[in-house]
Amino acid sequence: MNYQTLKAQHQTVVNDFPMEFAFSEKQLVEALEKLECTKDEVYSGGSGMIYRKTDSKKLAAMFDSLNDSMETWLKDDKFFMSAISYEIANHEYGYTYEIQDSLDALGLSVDDLTDKQKELIQVAVREYMSTFEG
Repeated sequence: MNYQTLKAQHQTVVNDFPMEFAFSEKQLVEALEKLECTKDEVYSGGSGMIYRKTDSKKLAAMFDSLNDSMETWLKDDKFFMSAISYEIANHEYGYTYEIQDSLDALGLSVDDLTDKQKELIQVAVREYMSTFEG
């Protein structure tokens, strides 16, 4: 398993959850119809997301499961390397020289890292920066 594959799998799980997004009154009416609810029967998840109040525990369980899965996979060195390499590029380390943005994307802090993971970050940074040489 690599990071991008797991992210895609997680995205599919999220996409399959019964939630809608609305950024206008018209979209809210359409979203409520799709969820077969009234305004009183939904919660806002922020950023325009709404979901049924009755699905609250399922939503929390889904995100807990996804977080647990990521946490478990990040313990694997090969997976961690794919994850940190992806996030270093995604957060444009070559311009910012800031690793914390990449760690934040993985739900990690420097204090969470093993010595091996710190070494892997150094390798990933060197590999990424080598793409700018030449």
